[in-house]
Amino acid sequence: MKTRIDSIFSTVFLLCALAIPSFIQAAYTKGQSPEIIKTLTEYYESGNYFKDIETEIDKARKYLDIQIRNRKEARLAIVLDIDETALSNYASLKRMHFTGNTEAFTGAYLQGDAPAIDSILNLYQHAIDHNVAVFFITGRPHTPEISTVTVMNLKRAGYHTWEDIYMRPISNDKLSTTDYKTYARKDIAHKGYEIILNIGDQPDDLKGGYTEAKVKIPNPFYQISIEKA
Repeated sequence: MKTRIDSIFSTVFLLCALAIPSFIQAAYTKGQSPEIIKTLTEYYESGNYFKDIETEIDKARKYLDIQIRNRKEARLAIVLDIDETALSNYASLKRMHFTGNTEAFTGAYLQGDAPAIDSILNLYQHAIDHNVAVFFITGRPHTPEISTVTVMNLKRAGYHTWEDIYMRPISNDKLSTTDYKTYARKDIAHKGYEIILNIGDQPDDLKGGYTEAKVKIPNPFYQISIEKA
């Protein structure tokens, strides 16, 4: 049975996403002007980007620790998105002038050299150390080439073990991001796991249920909207 404090933490996660400053939010609507590129670069290189992520992940870790203490018999799991969550593509994004063209991201994937976001890697390791299962659910297309590089990149970045990686199927172009990620979490639940944390940088990472706490971390660089009719 969950304690009252569990309920409080769940409410916090569900209702309080990090508010990206308005000057950063402008990148979504004004395009990649020199001013926007400068602002994004300064936000990242000042360290404020990582501080804002760490603020959210600190709350997630507290919630995780409560569940570990109080649910010793449960098969607990966390779900992580990959791009701009487990891994940072900042170097490639900067090189591509922070383009919003999602097709351009394929080249970044195939580089296979994206580093970990430290606070996410630390949370991952904390989960592993306490026998909490880790699943990755990514919007990367499920092709042999990208699958191979993704596994290699995750391991190189420090994510050495996990239960499974779910990648976006290429056989159904009409499948929305929300539906695909919901089906993946549903599959994890059907395997007997209780997903206590679902962490991502896009709104569609967090929709659809089959999780307790939803943690939205900041991504000022792009918003992906590839919902299908």
